[in-house]
Amino acid sequence: MTKLIVFGASGGTGQRLVEQALEKEYEVTAFVRQASSFPAPHPRLRLVVGDVRNPQDVSAACAEQDAVLSALGPSAKSEPICEDGTRAILAGMQAHGVKRLVALSAYGAAESHHGLYSWVTWAMLKTKMQDKERMETLIRDSLTDWTLVRPPALTNGAHTGTYQTGLDVPISLASNISRADVADFMLREAQACRFLRETPTITGRRRPGTPP
Repeated sequence: MTKLIVFGASGGTGQRLVEQALEKEYEVTAFVRQASSFPAPHPRLRLVVGDVRNPQDVSAACAEQDAVLSALGPSAKSEPICEDGTRAILAGMQAHGVKRLVALSAYGAAESHHGLYSWVTWAMLKTKMQDKERMETLIRDSLTDWTLVRPPALTNGAHTGTYQTGLDVPISLASNISRADVADFMLREAQACRFLRETPTITGRRRPGTPP
C-alpha cells in the first residue's frame, strides 16, 4: 500500500495524518475545501480541492488510491458533515474498487454510548454525536474493509506513540489523547488491519504493562 487519500485533511487530526503519512513515504492525496490549507508543497503530496458532500468531486479523488483515511468533522461554525461526506466517500470507493477505510469516529457513539463520559459528551455535543452515529451506520453497512476509531477528548499534544487501544478500553472524564497519536494509530491500522470491521477505542491514558 503506497497511495492514501485523507478526507478532512485541513482539520486538526487530518493535518497530522498528512504530515505523518508523508514522513512514512506514502503518496498522499489531501482532500480540502481550500488549497491554502496546505501552503507548503511536497513532492509526494497532491491537493484536491472540492466539497466532500459532492459525489463527483469525491469519486474523482478516490481513483487509484490504496486506502482512504477519513478525519471528517465539523468546524466550530459548520454544519455536521460526517454522514453526507461519508456517503459520498463510500460511493467513490465503490466506483474505483478501493476497499480499505479507516474513519475517525468518537467514543460515545453507538454501543459505546454508556458511562459518565458518554453522558457528558452527548449533553454537550448531541448534534455532533448524532452525525457520528449516522456515519458509523453507513460504514458498518458498507462492503468496505473498515475500521472505526473512537477516541475520547482530543488534544493538540505531542506525538508520543504511546497509547492504549482495544475494544474494551475504559474511558473516564479525564481520558484524552493527542490528535497526533490518533493519526499514528490510524496510519498503522490502515496497513496492519488489526481491527478489521471493528470499533477500537484509543486513549492516551495507558495502563501500566499494556502494549500500545
